[in-house]
This record gives sequence, structure tokens and C-alpha cells, in this order.
Amino acid sequence: MTSYDRDMSPTRDSMNRPAPGGGGFVLSLDLELMWGHAGDPRAHEKMAVVLAGRMAVPPLLDLLAKHEAHATWAAVGLLFHETRESLFDALPVFRPSYGDPSLASYTNLCDVGPDEASDPFHFGMALLELIRQTPGQEIASHTFSQYYCLEAPFDHIAFDADLAAAVKSAAALGLAMRTLVFPRNQICREAVEICVRHGFDIVRGQGGGWYDRPASRGGDMAVKRAARLARSFFAFDGTGPERIGRYGPATNVPASRMLLPVGQAVGPMIMRQARTIVADMRRAAEKGEIYHLWFHPNAFGTETEANLAILDILLAEAGRLGAEYGWPSLNMAEAADLHTPALPPVTDIEEFA
Repeated sequence: MTSYDRDMSPTRDSMNRPAPGGGGFVLSLDLELMWGHAGDPRAHEKMAVVLAGRMAVPPLLDLLAKHEAHATWAAVGLLFHETRESLFDALPVFRPSYGDPSLASYTNLCDVGPDEASDPFHFGMALLELIRQTPGQEIASHTFSQYYCLEAPFDHIAFDADLAAAVKSAAALGLAMRTLVFPRNQICREAVEICVRHGFDIVRGQGGGWYDRPASRGGDMAVKRAARLARSFFAFDGTGPERIGRYGPATNVPASRMLLPVGQAVGPMIMRQARTIVADMRRAAEKGEIYHLWFHPNAFGTETEANLAILDILLAEAGRLGAEYGWPSLNMAEAADLHTPALPPVTDIEEFA
């Protein structure tokens, strides 16, 4: 047992103390591959990292299975194909018209190869099959085209067409998705209402900190990023544990924290982040609330072994808290199904959570 493990072990007084209200450890992953780099002028320089991130998915699934950890994989709909012909047949007629046209994934269609074997950067069928075969894993939507809802102007017709394409692509694989995670967490009321019309009754809202509030790339994003970065390492507020609620007509399973990967911070700070997350998890278990951790598998494309080791520590702690408090590991759909019956009817909602 390492010194870190000893520090994180439960005290005798806390053993077997039941959680007062339920909750659980929720994990979600945003699966994008190269589609997550639309609008990035250096996207081609990141292809090796994206490929390494793809190769990290099988050991990541093995780690989740080892800990019997459940997770939601929110996949871009463009990944639900294995040939260029199939992908192009699925493209919607109506497409987003961002102020910055380079943000649209459709500007990168010329880079798509003939099939998954020759182009592992833009196709994800093999990964989706591995995820589907792993117990406790939910396949969810990250929209069809990595759609950014707060990059003006929001086009409800294009977003409706985008979700229709996502649903159709998943249905071809025998998948009926219920959960949607908004790219860059750009969630808004009109978009959620469209989601529900397409069968997505569960969304990932933002956490309770002011720095987590949805926003476009402009405005005060630099300030918010700095605050989120600081909060990754220092527990300077009471955020972390969250309650499942409503976001309009959908069930909101709000995010607590993004896992900052090794590579974006060095050893001592990464371990400080792990300690902060563990402390937040324990508070959530004691309060009977959820703790919702999320990250991008692409981020595991650098320092893969070190990132898996950090996640191993966190999943082991989730298992300990599960044994102590009856605090289960849940994917987003499972978390929503446990808590939705206790929520007020949609007709009683005046403000979004």
C-alpha cells in the first residue's frame, strides 16, 4: 500500500456509516477522436495523440471492468460508421452556420478516409462495439457533428437535423440512446427541448460553481478556465457533490469535475488533484449525493500509463466508498432512473436547474 493509499483509507469511525440519501459515483467520457478538434488550426499535429487516445480505450475499459465501474460514453454520431460511404449517406441536409465556420465538423470531411481500417481517426465502430460488450457501460450521444449550441447563431432547424442524424446512426447499430452530453458543455433551454423530442431525456448539466456556467468560447472564458484550473487542485469552495434535478423537461445529472490529465499538469499537482477529488467524493458519499467525474479519452493519448494509474486510484476509492456508504457506481442513465421518480413533474418547473 502506498502512502497515498494509506492517506485515503477510511477511518474506523467512518466505516459502515450509511449514506443519508443515496447518490453515487457517476462517470462520463466524451468520445470524439479527431472530430473534437474542429476549428483547431493545429489539429493535424494532434493526430498521433488522438490515435494514442483511441488505443487507450481498451485498457481503459479493462480498468473499468476491474473495478466494476459503470460509465457513460458520449460519442459523436459521426463515429457510428465504418465507411466513408455510410458516413456521407448519414449527413443531414441542414447544418450549423457558426460565426466561425471552421468550428463545423463538416469542414473536415475532406480528411475522411475510405474506412475505419485505413482511417482510425474519424471512425469509431470498433470502439463502440468494445464499449457495448463491457458491463455497466452506456453509449450516449455527443450530438452527431460535435454541435456547439452557444456559438451564435443557434439554429434550431440545424440542431434538430443533427440529432435526427445521431438517432438514425445509432439505430442502425441497434442502439436507442437516452442520454446526451453537449460538446463543450454548451447547454441551453431551446436545445434541451429539442433533445427531448428526439428521445434524449437525460442531459449532463454543469456544476454549481460560477466558473462552470455554460458559455461560448468568447466572453469571460479565460477567467472561468483559470478558476476551474485552480479548483482542480484546491478545494476553495463547497462544490463537488451534486444533486440530480431537472433541466427543463430533461433529467439533469450535473457534472462535478473534469479530470485534468497527466501532461497538462506535473506529478505533485496531479496528486493534489487526486486528493481534492477523493475529498469531494467522500463528502458526496457522506451527504448521499452524486459525484460526477468526466474526461476525454483523447486526453489519455499522452502519458497513458500515468493517466490510467490516477484513474485506478479514483476508482478504487469509489469502491471503498461504495462498501462504506452503499454509494454505487452508476452511469448517467442509471443515476437518472434512481432519482427521477422523486423529482417534481415537468409541468411544475418554471426555471431550469
